[in-house]
Amino acid sequence: LVAGFSNAVYKVEAGADVFVAKIFSKSARARCPASERGAWDYVAGEAGVGPRVLAHSAEGLLSDFVAGKSLESKDLRANDWALAVDEVAPRLAELHQLPCKGPAVLWRRVDALLEHVPERNALGAAGDLRAEVMRWRRIVDDHVGPPDVAGHGDCKASNILQTANGVVFV
Repeated sequence: LVAGFSNAVYKVEAGADVFVAKIFSKSARARCPASERGAWDYVAGEAGVGPRVLAHSAEGLLSDFVAGKSLESKDLRANDWALAVDEVAPRLAELHQLPCKGPAVLWRRVDALLEHVPERNALGAAGDLRAEVMRWRRIVDDHVGPPDVAGHGDCKASNILQTANGVVFV
């Protein structure tokens, strides 16, 4: 399908039925534990803010195809941000009201990425990087508190579809 997806995404036609097959990229597999891949898609689909997921595994997922226009940044800025304010923001608020389980996704993803940092790298020792991440984690948790809203994880214009029934997140 259109550019902008970090995963391999295919439109699959089986007779009159149309689906989307998403194969998780190497970077998606690195930043997200196998048990959590596709979890956001499933929750968003059940809540109606994303396509309904029909099947998923650690390698990818199959969802309903949603016909619509994949947005660009200019679409959100047009007409004094009308689309962003009138359609995207309310749908994003719906997403943020969904239940969030377990530790904050931000820190799980950072921890997953840190597992792939070589002990010696261009930035120095991996231990120094881990210590800096922990310092920032304490600052955020102490001053802001742990994030407790559901989020997209990659909410950019190309991951928003404008449909006849409003916007959905993919």
